Amino acid sequence: QEFLIKGVHERYQLGLYYGSMLFIIIFHIFLYYKLRDNSLVWYMLYILGVAGFQLGQDGFIPKYILPELPWLGNRMLIMFVYLSSIALIRFLQIYVNTKEIIPKYHKVLLYMYRIGFVLIGACFLPNEIFVYVFLLANIWSPICTLALIIGAVLAFKNEPVLSRYFIVAFLFLIVGIALAAMKSFGFSTGLSEHGFKIGASGEAIILAFALAVRFKMIDEKTQELALTHLRNLNELKDEYNAQLEDKVKDRTAQLQKTNNDIKDSIRYAKRIQTSLLPEEQSLYKEFEESFIYYRPKDIVSGDFYWHDRVNGSMIVAAVDCTGHGVPGAFMSMLG
Repeated sequence: QEFLIKGVHERYQLGLYYGSMLFIIIFHIFLYYKLRDNSLVWYMLYILGVAGFQLGQDGFIPKYILPELPWLGNRMLIMFVYLSSIALIRFLQIYVNTKEIIPKYHKVLLYMYRIGFVLIGACFLPNEIFVYVFLLANIWSPICTLALIIGAVLAFKNEPVLSRYFIVAFLFLIVGIALAAMKSFGFSTGLSEHGFKIGASGEAIILAFALAVRFKMIDEKTQELALTHLRNLNELKDEYNAQLEDKVKDRTAQLQKTNNDIKDSIRYAKRIQTSLLPEEQSLYKEFEESFIYYRPKDIVSGDFYWHDRVNGSMIVAAVDCTGHGVPGAFMSMLG
C-alpha cells in the first residue's frame, strides 16, 4: 500500500513537471509564430533537451517512446545533454547579444557551440566511440554551465537587467543539482528525490520571464527609436519648410521684380499708345455736348477712337480691334 501511494504521488509530480515543460514548449511555439525571434527557438530546444534527458533518466524513453530500440534510447539520453547545452549557449548569445557586448568571449561560446554539434552527431557512432562520448557528457555539462555563468557575468556590465535573470536562473539549477546530489550522500528527502526537476523547472520559468523582460526592453527601444526617428523627421520637415519658405520668398521677389518690369514696360507702351490718339478738345469743339469714355482693361487697350475733319465733313470712329492687352494694343496702333 505504501508503495502504491508513493507511485500515485510520483505520477502526479511527474505529470506536473512534464506537463509544465510541454506547456512551455507549446506556448513558445505560438509566441515564436507571432514574434519570429530566434531566441525563442533555442529556448524551446533547451527545454526539450532538459525534458528529454529527464524522460530518459526516469525510464520513459525505453518504456514508452522507443521500447524496441534500447540502443537508440541510450544515445538519445546523451544527445539531449549536448542539445540542452548548445541550445543554452546559443540562447545566451542572442539573449544578451554577446557578439556586440563581449565579442572575444562570444567566439569562445561559438567554438563550444560547434563542438556540441559534433558531439551530438558522435552520439550515433559505433559503441567504441559512443563510450567516450558518454563519459565526456559528465565533464561537458559542468564546463558549459561554468562557461555560461562566466558569459552572463561578463555581459552584466552592459546588460545588467538581462544578465541578472540569466544568473538567477542558473542559481536555481545549481541549487536543484545540489539537492539531487544530497541523495548520493544518504540525505534522501522529497526535495532531493526531485531536486534536478525542481531546479530545471525554476530555471525554465525564470528564463521564460527573462524573455518577456527582453521583449519588453526591445519594444521600448523600438518605440524610443521610432520617436527619435519621428523627431528627426519633424526637424527635417521644419528645416525643409524653412528652406522652402526662403525659396518661395526669393521666387516671389523675383516674380515681383519681373512683374514690375513688365508693368513698367506696358505703362510706357500706354504712353506711346495714348500719344497717338487724337486730342479730345478738338472733338469737344465740333460737338459741344459730347464725351469720350475710354477705359483700357489691361493698361494698354485693344480699342481706339479717332476723329478728324476731312473735306468739310467731321469723321468720328470708335474701333474695336481683335485681341486684348498687348496684342490688341499692337492692332489698335496699326489701325
